[in-house]
Amino acid sequence: MSTGLLACASGSGLQISSGLDGDRSQILEASEIDQAQILCDGEDGAVGGAGPAGANGIGMVFQVVAALPSDCASGGSILLMALDGDQDGNYSATDPGQQSLTMCNGIDGQDGQDGEDGQTPGYTTVDTITPCGNNVAFKEVLLRLQNGQVLASFSADTGGTMTRLSFLPDGTFMNTDSSGCVFSLSTSVDGSTRSISWANQVQMSWSMP
Repeated sequence: MSTGLLACASGSGLQISSGLDGDRSQILEASEIDQAQILCDGEDGAVGGAGPAGANGIGMVFQVVAALPSDCASGGSILLMALDGDQDGNYSATDPGQQSLTMCNGIDGQDGQDGEDGQTPGYTTVDTITPCGNNVAFKEVLLRLQNGQVLASFSADTGGTMTRLSFLPDGTFMNTDSSGCVFSLSTSVDGSTRSISWANQVQMSWSMP
């Protein structure tokens, strides 16, 4: 997602932070961050001569796979990322610019006085959501988490200033990736299902734990 991270030579990218929610507030606070990784957008190439109209620029593609027990003793996920070299919108191990991020589940806490095991909130990434499709060069991507929440970045403007990661509540939002995409998140009355919609129809639904 577009951002103004100073750590990126291109001036934009995405920072993914992970850690244990010690106070179980379902919000990852700064003091709870154990790991952070910055994914930078590519730098602009040199300006070439005028040519015929081309296809959309190369964006990022993602795939989520289970982490090996040797990497995550309590289970976890690996987020695989690459540049969409063939521009088919699907991740492939042969795509250029391969990157990965391993996110491990925390171990169960000690038994409390009530005899129940401590639980770790499900902040594992289980899917990526590309609102309105991969239709611009640097497409903003949402991360759907195991606990049903959706993680995204917010910016003060389309230039990506004052960008921060946030959990999206139910409501209507617009991407700041220049696509003009408007999408909505909603939860069923009984709280069992959450869904995302754009183009006047539900595009994806998932069960809430």
